[in-house]
Amino acid sequence: MLEQNYRGHYMKPTTEKWLKCVNYDIETARAMQQSKRYLYAVFCCQQAVEKALKALIAEQSEEMPPRIHNLRRLARSLDLALDESQDALFEAFAK
Repeated sequence: MLEQNYRGHYMKPTTEKWLKCVNYDIETARAMQQSKRYLYAVFCCQQAVEKALKALIAEQSEEMPPRIHNLRRLARSLDLALDESQDALFEAFAK
C-alpha cells in the first residue's frame, strides 16, 4: 500500500522509514565532518548509501531488503549500472 508523505510523494511506509534513516545518516556525516572526525563521516556516508539502496529494494518489491552490507551486491540486485568509479568506490567500501 502506498501512502502520501509530507512532500506529496507516494511510497511504501517501509521505504519512508529507510529514507528517514538515510537523512539521519547524512546529517550525522555532516556533523562528523565538521568536527573533523573523518573516519566516522565516511562510515555514515556508506551507511546512507546502503540504506538508500535498501529503500529502493523495499519500494520495488514486496520483500524486505536482504541483510547484507555489500553495496555492489545491493546495486546488482537492483540491476543498477555502475560506472567504473562507482564500482571502485563500492569495492573499496567492501574491504
